[in-house]
Amino acid sequence: MKRTPEELQKQFKRGWYQKGKSLRFLHALNELGFMIYQTKTEVKRNSKQVTGINPEFDDWFDKAEYIGFELPGEIKKSS
Repeated sequence: MKRTPEELQKQFKRGWYQKGKSLRFLHALNELGFMIYQTKTEVKRNSKQVTGINPEFDDWFDKAEYIGFELPGEIKKSS
């Protein structure tokens, strides 16, 4: 079943998601419904690289658990 970008906005919040040992930070959902994220390693390295996935074909975020905006036990980066 295809979900609209509005439905995806209601279902997914900006922040960290965990599935097993993998962590991803969901930055945004674009107007086409693609989920824009970075892995924990990319965030820690302050990488400019982001990845966009189509949630209709990749269900990683559907199966992952939302853990919030901050990682538990992590030292905050100074911006």
